[in-house]
Order: sequence, then C-alpha cells, then structure tokens
Amino acid sequence: MNRFRRILLVAGWLVPLGLTGCSGPALDTPEGQCESTVEQDPTVKAAENRDLWAKVRGPGYDVADGGAAALKRQKMTECLRTRGVSPPGGVQRLQQY
Repeated sequence: MNRFRRILLVAGWLVPLGLTGCSGPALDTPEGQCESTVEQDPTVKAAENRDLWAKVRGPGYDVADGGAAALKRQKMTECLRTRGVSPPGGVQRLQQY
C-alpha cells in the first residue's frame, strides 16, 4: 500500500508539471504574439501541408524542401520587425536565388 501511495504522489506532481510545458507561446510578449500570428497564417499552413505530403509520398515524388520552415522564419522576422523587435541572433541567413 505504501508503494502505491508513493506512485500516486509522484504522479500527482509530474502531471501538472508536464502540462505546463504544453501551454504554448506567451501571448503577452511580442515574440509570442508573432509566433501565434505566424502559426495561423494560411500561407504557412499551406507550406506545412505541402512539406508533409511530400514526406508521406516518399521517394520519387516531390521532395520536401523545408519551404515551411524557411517561410516561418521569414514571416517571424517580418512580424518582429513591424513590432520594433529585432529577431534573435545577429547574422541573417544567406538568401538563395
């Protein structure tokens, strides 16, 4: 019986702690607001679906080029700049033409 109580006690603490990590971005910061905006952007969702289906189809079909990740970075940077916040890091990635 003592072992069962110990397991319940540990589980009682671990479950709420684990759920706090699932809360999503903090919307009171510019970064959180931009992240939420980018996640709901229809062009980002379409790019994510394109990449997902390219991965599901497997070799021989369209290759997942990571377009969704690059688009998310670009949209996040644009959003942060419009809010007057500089993006994280100091060096921008090279643009491939």
